[in-house]
Amino acid sequence: MHVAVIVFDVASTKVDTDTGDAIPTIRVRRVEPIGRSDDRKQLERLVMRAFEERTGTTVLPLELEDELRAAFGNDSTE
Repeated sequence: MHVAVIVFDVASTKVDTDTGDAIPTIRVRRVEPIGRSDDRKQLERLVMRAFEERTGTTVLPLELEDELRAAFGNDSTE
């Protein structure tokens, strides 16, 4: 699995008339691959902090934790 920082904006939004859900289509503005191990660890901390702030929880769901370990390597606990 690869790790990158992606900068994006919303190019358009489609509305599902049955549900009223707004479905965004993103436009990728920039992609920066993160290869260095120490940079990945710092980025992992930022991702976890953002997830906790967005959801209001401090415990990651097991599936997301597994995905993060796969993306950032097995030694992701500090």
